[in-house]
Amino acid sequence: MTTFGSFLRPMPSAGRVFLLSLLLTAANLLRAEPAAAVAETAFQKEDPYPQIMLLTNVMEILRDNYVDENKVTYERLIAGALRGMLRELDPYSAYDTPEEHRRNSDDLNGQQVGLGVMVRKNDYEAVKVMAVIPNSSAAQAGIQAGDWLVEVDGFSTLDATLEECMRRLSGPVDSEVQLKVYREEEDELHEVTVTRCAFARNSVPSNGIEMLPGGYGYIRIESFTSNTPAELDRALKQLNQKSMHALVLDLRNNPGGLLDAALAVCDRFLGASELLLFIEGRRESDREVFYAGDSTVKYLNLPLAILVNGHSASAAEIVSGCLKDHRRAALIGEKTFGKGSVQRVHQLNNAGAIRFTIAKYYTPSRNLIHGVGIEPDLEVELPEEEELPLKLLREPAGLRMTLEDGSEWNDTQLQEALFYLEKETGANSDR
Repeated sequence: MTTFGSFLRPMPSAGRVFLLSLLLTAANLLRAEPAAAVAETAFQKEDPYPQIMLLTNVMEILRDNYVDENKVTYERLIAGALRGMLRELDPYSAYDTPEEHRRNSDDLNGQQVGLGVMVRKNDYEAVKVMAVIPNSSAAQAGIQAGDWLVEVDGFSTLDATLEECMRRLSGPVDSEVQLKVYREEEDELHEVTVTRCAFARNSVPSNGIEMLPGGYGYIRIESFTSNTPAELDRALKQLNQKSMHALVLDLRNNPGGLLDAALAVCDRFLGASELLLFIEGRRESDREVFYAGDSTVKYLNLPLAILVNGHSASAAEIVSGCLKDHRRAALIGEKTFGKGSVQRVHQLNNAGAIRFTIAKYYTPSRNLIHGVGIEPDLEVELPEEEELPLKLLREPAGLRMTLEDGSEWNDTQLQEALFYLEKETGANSDR
């Protein structure tokens, strides 16, 4: 299996935003391992056995001498070795335990188990709740956007990594997790018990579809899952019925997902046979070119602006780069993250899996995105003191958005997108 997104990989920049219930990757391109023989190289002649013996020797030393015997079982030591081995290659290669692999597959099909919160985790800070999914177990327990998750079952999140926090927040359906929650306006800690539950989460949320004043449609895609194309189609149809004459597609804070879903989004806005994407890897079988099809409803003449920021990554960059290169959409906001590598998922005989990078992708103009990102057509930075709320819209209020807590927030990036579309269409919005 090959994956194109990373839903929960920690990004090296500050202000990383992630969905707790969405995990790391999922399948999109099924490829059998090539059977063809290749010319033997010095690399292939390298003798692995001395290094394998070294690893075995270290494991036995630890099993005989390490102070906590329960930490040096063969299963834990091998899992640790696999994690370290994959982590040594690049930030997106990793080992998933059987439970993690099962959750990954479920999550990218739109099914998740968790608390129902989106979070940010900076170094030396606790986990901050950025948004709470309506009717989730977290919402029912009273957790709010802006809360800090200081402890999880007695474990401090302050000095922990995001992955460590994830492991402790994750668990079986109907299991409970004890949280210590700090709320700044009250300046006190609350102890909260939350029951983990299974829920379906739309990649195009119900509060991410709006008709803004002046006939401008607004659609927010929060991730790319197998359900994204159908959800986008419903949103476009809904807005078309309200006489939409231009569209803002919001991909800010979208960390990626399935390649097929990203290509399907591009397909809605480009004519048949238009070039969408190059993939180039070490093997011939890992080199592909993708083109738009002709089997979907097209929106070829709909003026389009795409909002992006430094947390728009992977599949979100595929869409942004493709539509920018074709001059089909204007990118407005900040430079994207720069995650443009392809990971293959290989299931192991213990029901776990390894994910490793096999290729990089290029936009139609053959621009490499990995490590570079995509520059917007119109750079608009949010003021440093403002933080993009992930739950943007409850009710449209011109260019000031009413948030879930009743407060208002001025979205200057969206404002610029509407100015751009107004100029393109020659319309005057009611602002």
